[in-house]
Amino acid sequence: MQKGHLITAGLLLLAMMLFPAIAPAIAGRAPSVVTTATKPESISQETVTVFRHESKRVESYSVTDYLFGVVAAELPMRYPDEAVKAQIVAAHTLMRNRIVARKTTPDSRLPGAQMTDDSAVDQGFIPRKVALEKWGAQAETYQTRLDGLIGAVSGQLLTYKGKPALTVYHALSAGRTESAKTMWGSDYPYLTEVESVGDLMNEQYITKKTVTRSDFIAALAKITPTAATSELAAGIGQPAKSKSGTVLTLPAMGKTYKGTDLRRAFSLRSANFDVEEADGQITFTVRGYGHGVGMSQFGASVMAQQGSTYQEILAWYYPGCKLVGG
Repeated sequence: MQKGHLITAGLLLLAMMLFPAIAPAIAGRAPSVVTTATKPESISQETVTVFRHESKRVESYSVTDYLFGVVAAELPMRYPDEAVKAQIVAAHTLMRNRIVARKTTPDSRLPGAQMTDDSAVDQGFIPRKVALEKWGAQAETYQTRLDGLIGAVSGQLLTYKGKPALTVYHALSAGRTESAKTMWGSDYPYLTEVESVGDLMNEQYITKKTVTRSDFIAALAKITPTAATSELAAGIGQPAKSKSGTVLTLPAMGKTYKGTDLRRAFSLRSANFDVEEADGQITFTVRGYGHGVGMSQFGASVMAQQGSTYQEILAWYYPGCKLVGG
């Protein structure tokens, strides 16, 4: 890690030592979350159709079983209850957002279905039976706990200007979440940069990947035609980065590449990275895991451990949204 990042990490870790005292205050600075008194129709009576992208089958589940399967696929069950409840609400809201959007603009990737289990499109999902097999000896305990937590927030979702919000989330930020505008070019006021210093406590906050120069050039060639031989000596330049540290563009071997394209080409955990070349090898130093937009699942877990409620977690990561239903 570069010296500057060591200093930054040190300062943020120091902040985390003080986090128990400031967690409620942090959540309090976000726009308030309001739960309406209106009791929605029980979601256990509703169904959602899911396109299973590997089997190419369309299957129908109750909304409660769908949320069970999303959490089982997306979140470690070792996370605290308040973090799990925040995940349930985010998953429910994202489902509602997608269904509403697809009524007017159908998605050709989902033949006859409302959602897909492809996390690159919507969010991950596994059937209850698969979840129980995955959990092994803890299956009964986890099932009882998750069913109870889903019931505790049944029907609740986040809205922005009266509509279900686009409550995307990711595993681990780089210490500060990213804006949707930076990552995808779409401006959502509630998908903006917020501090998530708890993520620095994750043991896999920083990962590294090293490739040879020849493999680096070969991977770049799959993104765009290889630079002329005379340009290869240009090497790797300085990246342009967002405020949160995401690589926007990187000049390399006579061309300029998007950070997101490089992430895919080299199977990096995120597009928040530094890159160095030495002795014929290129090393990526990567921070965080995922696109970085919206709620950090690990950051939510740390907030919950420090006493924040799921309402406070959601208010922090989706500022300006309102919690309704339930």
